[in-house]
Amino acid sequence: MNEFDRFNAYLTLASFREKRRDTRYSAILRVSVGLWATIAAAILYFKHRPDDYVLLGTIVTVVTGHIVAVRQMQVANWIDINTAFMYIEKAENLLGEKVSIRRRPKDLNAMSWSERWLNRRELTFISYVLWTAPTILLGLLAFVFLGR
Repeated sequence: MNEFDRFNAYLTLASFREKRRDTRYSAILRVSVGLWATIAAAILYFKHRPDDYVLLGTIVTVVTGHIVAVRQMQVANWIDINTAFMYIEKAENLLGEKVSIRRRPKDLNAMSWSERWLNRRELTFISYVLWTAPTILLGLLAFVFLGR
Protein backbone atom coordinates (compact mmCIF):
# COMPACT_ATOMS: atom_id res chain seq x y z
CA MET A 1 0.00 0.00 0.00
CA ASN A 2 1.55 3.30 -1.03
CA GLU A 3 1.31 6.51 0.98
CA PHE A 4 -1.53 7.93 -1.10
CA ASP A 5 -3.66 4.82 -0.52
CA ARG A 6 -2.79 4.85 3.18
CA PHE A 7 -3.75 8.55 3.39
CA ASN A 8 -7.12 7.84 1.74
CA ALA A 9 -7.67 4.84 4.01
CA TYR A 10 -7.10 6.96 7.11
CA LEU A 11 -9.53 9.61 5.91
CA THR A 12 -12.11 6.94 5.04
CA LEU A 13 -11.77 5.42 8.50
CA ALA A 14 -12.15 8.86 10.10
CA SER A 15 -15.24 9.54 8.00
CA PHE A 16 -16.70 6.16 8.98
CA ARG A 17 -16.25 6.96 12.68
CA GLU A 18 -17.90 10.36 12.28
CA LYS A 19 -20.85 8.86 10.38
CA ARG A 20 -21.24 6.15 13.01
CA ARG A 21 -21.32 8.82 15.72
CA ASP A 22 -23.95 10.79 13.79
CA THR A 23 -26.05 7.65 13.24
CA ARG A 24 -25.90 6.79 16.93
CA TYR A 25 -26.89 10.33 17.88
CA SER A 26 -29.83 10.20 15.47
CA ALA A 27 -30.96 6.84 16.85
CA ILE A 28 -30.88 7.96 20.48
CA LEU A 29 -32.77 11.11 19.50
CA ARG A 30 -35.52 9.03 17.87
CA VAL A 31 -35.68 6.67 20.84
CA SER A 32 -35.83 9.58 23.30
CA VAL A 33 -38.57 11.42 21.43
CA GLY A 34 -40.53 8.17 21.08
CA LEU A 35 -40.15 7.49 24.79
CA TRP A 36 -41.29 11.01 25.67
CA ALA A 37 -44.30 10.71 23.35
CA THR A 38 -45.22 7.34 24.86
CA ILE A 39 -45.05 8.66 28.42
CA ALA A 40 -47.08 11.77 27.47
CA ALA A 41 -49.70 9.60 25.72
CA ALA A 42 -49.91 7.33 28.76
CA ILE A 43 -50.52 10.35 30.99
CA LEU A 44 -53.32 11.56 28.76
CA TYR A 45 -55.05 8.29 27.85
CA PHE A 46 -54.70 5.87 30.77
CA LYS A 47 -57.90 6.00 32.79
CA HIS A 48 -57.03 3.29 35.30
CA ARG A 49 -54.20 4.04 37.70
CA PRO A 50 -52.08 1.01 38.58
CA ASP A 51 -50.87 0.37 42.10
CA ASP A 52 -48.49 3.15 43.19
CA TYR A 53 -45.59 0.74 43.78
CA VAL A 54 -45.97 -0.82 40.33
CA LEU A 55 -46.23 2.62 38.73
CA LEU A 56 -43.24 3.96 40.64
CA GLY A 57 -41.16 0.87 39.83
CA THR A 58 -42.01 1.15 36.15
CA ILE A 59 -41.19 4.86 36.03
CA VAL A 60 -37.88 4.39 37.87
CA THR A 61 -36.94 1.52 35.52
CA VAL A 62 -37.77 3.52 32.39
CA VAL A 63 -35.96 6.67 33.57
CA THR A 64 -32.90 4.70 34.73
CA GLY A 65 -32.80 2.77 31.46
CA HIS A 66 -32.94 6.00 29.49
CA ILE A 67 -30.16 7.57 31.56
CA VAL A 68 -27.96 4.49 31.03
CA ALA A 69 -28.68 4.42 27.27
CA VAL A 70 -27.84 8.12 26.88
CA ARG A 71 -24.64 7.76 28.87
CA GLN A 72 -23.54 4.73 26.86
CA MET A 73 -24.23 6.66 23.66
CA GLN A 74 -22.12 9.56 24.86
CA VAL A 75 -19.20 7.34 25.82
CA ALA A 76 -19.33 5.51 22.49
CA ASN A 77 -19.52 8.83 20.63
CA TRP A 78 -16.52 10.10 22.59
CA ILE A 79 -14.52 7.06 21.56
CA ASP A 80 -15.60 7.38 17.92
CA ILE A 81 -14.69 11.03 17.62
CA ASN A 82 -11.32 10.52 19.32
CA THR A 83 -10.58 7.64 16.99
CA ALA A 84 -11.58 9.78 14.00
CA PHE A 85 -9.16 12.48 15.15
CA MET A 86 -6.45 9.86 15.56
CA TYR A 87 -6.93 8.74 11.94
CA ILE A 88 -6.88 12.34 10.75
CA GLU A 89 -3.66 12.95 12.66
CA LYS A 90 -2.10 9.85 11.11
CA ALA A 91 -3.10 11.09 7.66
CA GLU A 92 -1.54 14.48 8.43
CA ASN A 93 1.59 12.72 9.61
CA LEU A 94 1.87 11.05 6.20
CA LEU A 95 1.91 14.52 4.67
CA GLY A 96 5.00 15.33 6.70
CA GLU A 97 3.29 17.58 9.25
CA LYS A 98 4.67 17.49 12.77
CA VAL A 99 1.68 16.13 14.66
CA SER A 100 1.58 14.26 17.93
CA ILE A 101 -0.46 11.13 17.37
CA ARG A 102 -2.74 10.24 20.24
CA ARG A 103 -3.06 6.71 21.47
CA ARG A 104 -6.07 4.81 20.24
CA PRO A 105 -8.84 5.07 22.87
CA LYS A 106 -9.78 1.96 24.79
CA ASP A 107 -12.54 -0.22 23.45
CA LEU A 108 -15.84 0.50 25.17
CA ASN A 109 -16.05 -3.06 26.52
CA ALA A 110 -12.49 -2.87 27.87
CA MET A 111 -13.19 0.25 29.95
CA SER A 112 -13.50 -0.11 33.69
CA TRP A 113 -16.63 1.01 35.47
CA SER A 114 -15.03 4.20 36.73
CA GLU A 115 -13.61 5.09 33.31
CA ARG A 116 -16.96 4.59 31.67
CA TRP A 117 -19.15 6.43 34.17
CA LEU A 118 -17.12 8.77 36.35
CA ASN A 119 -13.85 9.96 34.84
CA ARG A 120 -15.06 11.66 31.68
CA ARG A 121 -14.58 15.40 31.81
CA GLU A 122 -15.46 15.55 28.11
CA LEU A 123 -18.91 14.18 28.93
CA THR A 124 -20.22 16.75 31.32
CA PHE A 125 -23.05 16.09 33.71
CA ILE A 126 -25.11 18.81 32.05
CA SER A 127 -25.03 17.18 28.62
CA TYR A 128 -26.84 14.03 29.67
CA VAL A 129 -29.07 15.84 32.14
CA LEU A 130 -30.39 17.81 29.17
CA TRP A 131 -31.05 14.54 27.35
CA THR A 132 -32.79 12.91 30.29
CA ALA A 133 -34.53 15.86 31.98
CA PRO A 134 -37.68 15.49 29.84
CA THR A 135 -37.82 11.78 30.75
CA ILE A 136 -37.50 12.56 34.45
CA LEU A 137 -40.08 15.36 34.26
CA LEU A 138 -42.55 13.21 32.32
CA GLY A 139 -41.98 10.37 34.79
CA LEU A 140 -42.88 12.67 37.68
CA LEU A 141 -45.92 13.95 35.79
CA ALA A 142 -46.96 10.36 35.06
CA PHE A 143 -46.75 9.47 38.74
CA VAL A 144 -48.88 12.47 39.70
CA PHE A 145 -51.45 12.51 36.89
CA LEU A 146 -51.69 8.99 35.46
CA GLY A 147 -55.21 7.67 35.79
CA ARG A 148 -56.62 10.76 37.45
